[in-house]
Amino acid sequence: MIVHGPPSQPEVGVDCNGTFKINGGNVIVSGIYSNMSDIPASSSSQYSVFIVFTSSLPAGTIVHIEDASGNNILTFAPIRKYQSIIFSSPNLIKENTYTVYTGGSSTDTSIDGLYKNGEYSGGTAYKTFTINNIVTTVGNVSMNPGGKP
Repeated sequence: MIVHGPPSQPEVGVDCNGTFKINGGNVIVSGIYSNMSDIPASSSSQYSVFIVFTSSLPAGTIVHIEDASGNNILTFAPIRKYQSIIFSSPNLIKENTYTVYTGGSSTDTSIDGLYKNGEYSGGTAYKTFTINNIVTTVGNVSMNPGGKP
């Protein structure tokens, strides 16, 4: 599932009345960071990462995640400006370390913003993180009661 969220608040990429539970598949949600954003529930059975950047990134700016061995986990370019990414995949593994990059390019052609193959290069490292919980937050994220940032 790929969701190119809205370009401005108060709308968000995922807004559910209940539990946002992810138990499989690949989920990518881009959007503006808001304290209204729903993030995956801790009762999910698949690992997720919620990334918040210090400022909005322009539409088409690649966000890339790779593991400590340099393997591509995600290369994605949202079609609207964004400040946050929710990503869940069976390729996120507990206790593994990953690095998030922004910018750069891919030798592949994207489909709905997703680059599945090709070589990624030229980005700027944003943050490195380790998966320790079902939902790992990356960046300056403040959580409100009820699981919303």
